[in-house]
Amino acid sequence: MSGALTDLQTATIIGSLDLVITVDTAVAHLAGAVGRPVWVLLPRVPDWRWMLGRDDTPWYRTMRLFRQAESGCWEMPVTAIASALQAEAGKLNDAETEGRDGRNARRILRDLQAAAGLGEKAGIRCPPF
Repeated sequence: MSGALTDLQTATIIGSLDLVITVDTAVAHLAGAVGRPVWVLLPRVPDWRWMLGRDDTPWYRTMRLFRQAESGCWEMPVTAIASALQAEAGKLNDAETEGRDGRNARRILRDLQAAAGLGEKAGIRCPPF
């Protein structure tokens, strides 16, 4: 084996995760196919299978879609994911105040919030329409 993961190995790893956050890749489809919760970042004009104007998909019941409002501007969908993750972290905090899952959720939330602000810090602005 060359060190690359097989689909079966990737599915096994995905099956052990609480949530997959990704862009439109094979991992998104595999996570949806094995029934794991998956949040997918989509461009303003996505591939046909994602349709338009919805945050779910008939293909995978555990998938939630986060879409760009403007082409080239990822700030809105990343911020939406950060907010959704914060809500999930709140649920984890309610269930397990100082457990490993709650700490992990808070760490991931901090990373996403930092990522959401990277564009502004770098002086990158969403393109005007």
